[in-house]
Amino acid sequence: MDRLKLRDTLLRLFLANGLSLLVCLAFAGLKSLDRDGGFQPILIVIYLGGQGIVLAADVFFYNRRRGNRFISSRR
Repeated sequence: MDRLKLRDTLLRLFLANGLSLLVCLAFAGLKSLDRDGGFQPILIVIYLGGQGIVLAADVFFYNRRRGNRFISSRR
């Protein structure tokens, strides 16, 4: 894994985790208004959704870069 790929992957992971954490904290603040704890499944879905988006983006960009390198090396 080269340094550029590692940096891009870490940046994507940090952004997605940071965004999902902020949204989770916002819902946790709203959860204090809710007495029966109805927001907890929403927190889990939002966090797992953020992880899925990061994984899909990572696979897409890695395959696209690898494909471009393969095509350019055949020319």
